Amino acid sequence: TVTVSPAEGGTATADKATAAAGETITLTAEASTDYRFTGWTSSNEGVTFAEASSASTTFTMPAGDVTVTAQFEKLYTVTISPAEGGTATADKSTAAAGETVTLTTTPESGYYFVEWKVVPDNLSIQENQFTMPAENVEVQAVFGLSVTNITLDKTELSLYTGESALLNATVEPDNATNKNVTWESSNLDVATVADGVVTAVKEGEATITVTTTDGEYTATCTVTVTQSIHSITADITALNFGNAYTGYTQPA
Repeated sequence: TVTVSPAEGGTATADKATAAAGETITLTAEASTDYRFTGWTSSNEGVTFAEASSASTTFTMPAGDVTVTAQFEKLYTVTISPAEGGTATADKSTAAAGETVTLTTTPESGYYFVEWKVVPDNLSIQENQFTMPAENVEVQAVFGLSVTNITLDKTELSLYTGESALLNATVEPDNATNKNVTWESSNLDVATVADGVVTAVKEGEATITVTTTDGEYTATCTVTVTQSIHSITADITALNFGNAYTGYTQPA
């Protein structure tokens, strides 16, 4: 006898229920929706399949009863959600648990890829790949709007030692995703800068440079520092010029 045992995820049939030793038996398997056929197995050592991984295959009947089983595995869906600023694709629309899924992004002009958002949120994506869990997955690529320019409200600045002034940086476009900048002085002995606030240290000249994190665009301002002129005040009531000037009367 030829027995085809039931298996979860599909159906399987043999073209003969009984056969003599040496006869050819044809097997056919069909996966159910959301399942995939993976191969044939048999508990009989004398059974050799022509192609065990094919849903349609044959074997030669041995001298004894035979039981064969069609193996199926559950498939889960990979959904790519639309995103502003680009497109994303997956190399598989369905996958079994444990399979590797590879993702690809294509940013539109003026955008760049930032990160992946994924459901379930505990799923880890490393180097644009993840291992399929035993559940459906939804992935969305996040794109950022690129910086195109940066300017300063002043290109030249004059300060006396000890004075401070604020330089205002404008990153373009206004809705750029990453508007972070760094500030730098070419001569810290002359002028320092922190978050756009320039402080004059000593006489001389320094160039203040602001640089965008995204794209490394720069703008500069030349700072000229002049030594402060200090005035001297005195209490004239404490001064006595009576002996030096005729007709001088000491104030009361």
